Amino acid sequence: MDNTVSLKSNLLTLHLTRTIFPFLDLTGELRNRIYALAFVLDDPIEFWPETRVFCWEHIAHQRNRKELSDLVSSHDLNLSFLRVCKQLNAEAAPIFYSKNEFRASGINGHMVAYAFVATIGRNARHLTHLTFAVPFWSQRWGVFNKYLRNVDSSVAAQQLEDDIPFLRPHPKAFSYDTDICELLDLLKKSDALKCLTLVLPDWFIYKKLGRNQAMIWEAMGNFVAAKPFVNYNVVRLTIHADLYDADIQERFIKRLRLQLGFRVVGMEWYSKDGKWKIERQIEDQEHDLLESVRTLFGEE
Repeated sequence: MDNTVSLKSNLLTLHLTRTIFPFLDLTGELRNRIYALAFVLDDPIEFWPETRVFCWEHIAHQRNRKELSDLVSSHDLNLSFLRVCKQLNAEAAPIFYSKNEFRASGINGHMVAYAFVATIGRNARHLTHLTFAVPFWSQRWGVFNKYLRNVDSSVAAQQLEDDIPFLRPHPKAFSYDTDICELLDLLKKSDALKCLTLVLPDWFIYKKLGRNQAMIWEAMGNFVAAKPFVNYNVVRLTIHADLYDADIQERFIKRLRLQLGFRVVGMEWYSKDGKWKIERQIEDQEHDLLESVRTLFGEE
């Protein structure tokens, strides 16, 4: 009897030994190549799409939340791998966060980006490309203001919290003004950040007398001063180039360029799923502010 139990135990051990692949025995270089194949996506990861479909914005965000859930649980992006052990997480997480672009393109997107960055904690230091909607107050859009507006009330903040795919990062309710300041404070800790892009939709009209606009400009200015080597870009979104009224936004864009060093990298078109695309080589080009700073410090 004892011999039978021992034989079964040995067979089970042999089976497990043959079926469990010794992944950690691979070289670090080979493991990194596998991480890149598993966690680097061809397209940016969009948390909060800008659809311009005003009355269906809430539905679009709910649908996008389901798509994100499906993506995370699919074979294309199996993030459960990061929870296997601490060593795998320490090796793979930096590749996932540094090699992908994360977006929150829709209105109030900076609040979604804040929730995302707060949620990932220390991994935020690995972020290289982050995109979110312009965080300034905008004029309301007439009959559409019920659906397309900045979060300016506790009811709107609760609606945002219900829609976004992350938990609220603090006990207090979401706040349009302070959340951009909190987001930028977190991003200051990321030495890897290469590109910060703002999405400027064609419906956006800068609100000169918006609440705490000066505080937002100051926070953005302090961040740019603290991170002078980051590429700061603006992407315009429109339905059709002929319908885009650039004059309405010209002063706002000029201020972004002169005061903060942002540059317009191009005009993109809305897509049905909100996943607009911009060429990565455009993002990685050095703009005038970056070149000036490097010249100042004598960098070759």
